[in-house]
Amino acid sequence: MILDYNKIEIEIQPELAEVVLKEKLGKEFLCWSIIRKIDSLLKGSGKVKKKTMASKLEEITKKSRFTISRYIENGNNIFWRIDNKKEIIYINGFNKVCSILGLEHIYTQNIIYDLDLLNTNFSHVNALLLATVASKTSKPVSNINLSERCNRSKRTIQNYMNIADDINIINRVKNYELVASCKEYCEIENLIKSLIKEKNIPKDSIRMRIYNDYCLLLKQIPNSSINKTGRSSIKKTKRSLRAYLGYPKVERHDKIYIEPDTEMSGLECFGTFIENKEYLSNEGKGDFVSVFIKRGVN
Repeated sequence: MILDYNKIEIEIQPELAEVVLKEKLGKEFLCWSIIRKIDSLLKGSGKVKKKTMASKLEEITKKSRFTISRYIENGNNIFWRIDNKKEIIYINGFNKVCSILGLEHIYTQNIIYDLDLLNTNFSHVNALLLATVASKTSKPVSNINLSERCNRSKRTIQNYMNIADDINIINRVKNYELVASCKEYCEIENLIKSLIKEKNIPKDSIRMRIYNDYCLLLKQIPNSSINKTGRSSIKKTKRSLRAYLGYPKVERHDKIYIEPDTEMSGLECFGTFIENKEYLSNEGKGDFVSVFIKRGVN
C-alpha cells in the first residue's frame, strides 16, 4: 500500500501536548504521532523494525539518520519499547503513553494538522504544540499561565506564539473585561478615576468603546488563540483512557486559563464583536474582539 503523505492528517491531543512540552519531548512525540498514524493506515500491529522506522521518519521529516536515531533512543520506554536483540520497536498506544507521562484525564478535542505542515515546520514543533495548548478552548490565556503550565520562560512562550502566528495556524483575538458602563459622557471621567483608585486598574489598560448608545469601559485581558486547522472528537478516546487507568477520580477542571491566583477565572463571555476605532458593532469591517463579564453580573 502506497501512502500519499501530503494527505495524511495527524491528531494532537491538547492535554497530552501540554505534558509533552513540560517534559521537553516535543520532537520524540511528533515522531511517535507520525509513525503511529502510518502504522494504523497500513493496518499494522504496532510492531516495526527499528531500521524501517528510522528510514521512514528520515524520509518524511528530512532529518538525518543520526538525528532520528537520537529521537528514537530518547523516546524509548515512553512512546515505544525497543527490543535491541531483535531490532524491533513496539509502538505504545495512546493510553500507555498517557499512563507513562502521568496524564489521567483529557478534556478537549484533538487539533488536526496536515502531515505536510508538521514536516515543513518540524524544527518549530514546540511552537505547534504550544499553539495546540493555547487554542484548546477559545478562552483567554496569558503567557504567564502558559509559561507555568508548560515549564518554559515567558520569552520562549512569546516566541513560540509569534511563530504560530507566522505559520498561520491560529487566530489571535483581543479580549476585554467590561468593568463599567454608562449612557452619559459626563460620567466617564469619574468612572475612570474610580476604577483606577478603587480597583487598582492601570490607566493604560482601560479602553472606552461605544455600543448601542452605551459607553463601555473595558479592561484589556489576555488574548484568545483560535485554532484554524480543524478538530476531531475525543469521546471514544476519553472513555478508553478512563477505563485503562481504572476510572480515576475527576478533579475540578478550570476551562478558563488566564493568570493564576486572580479573580479572572470567574469571567464569562458577554459577546464577540467587531472593533472599529472607538465602536463595537455586530456588523461591518474590523477586528474581532471578545468582551467578558464577571459571573452573575447582568
